[in-house]
Amino acid sequence: MADKIFELDEAEITTTQGLHKLCDHGRRASFQLATQLAIAAEDLQAALAEIQGNPLLLGVDSRARGRIVAAHLGHAADLEREAAIAFSRTWHSFARHFQAEIGHTAGAAKKPRRVFNFEA
Repeated sequence: MADKIFELDEAEITTTQGLHKLCDHGRRASFQLATQLAIAAEDLQAALAEIQGNPLLLGVDSRARGRIVAAHLGHAADLEREAAIAFSRTWHSFARHFQAEIGHTAGAAKKPRRVFNFEA
């Protein structure tokens, strides 16, 4: 995935394989971006903490402002993690709700209590 970023318009979500590919690529890309954003937030906070603050406050004001600014990147990282989870949940929900149609036999849907017989 390092060579080429998966494009949404490449996904053919009208097929099972296409939906699985979209969800898998989206999940991996979101987790990767979440990790990069979390690292960037830590780096930004550390860099901003080095800025000379008010000498009477011993730089506490500068560190506090740096935490506030870096928290926005941390929030973006959290949202990307949530997006990755949503991609995964989308695929698993599809597989669970449409297992009869896609041919999954493991954990098949419950057998109905009443069956309507058209031939009688």
